Amino acid sequence: MASWWHTDSDLGRGIEVVTDMGKSRDAGFIGYRRTLDAFTALFDRYKADNLIP
Repeated sequence: MASWWHTDSDLGRGIEVVTDMGKSRDAGFIGYRRTLDAFTALFDRYKADNLIP
């Protein structure tokens, strides 16, 4: 048995993703952060803690 991404790769198809945040929002998870903002904030914190130059 091969995973779906392996099969798509072998067949030359792009990976498609369909997501729905409706159930998560119904459960109260309404906050979000843009990926770039989260990434930048993480590295700013690492710099402040002298973990990276």
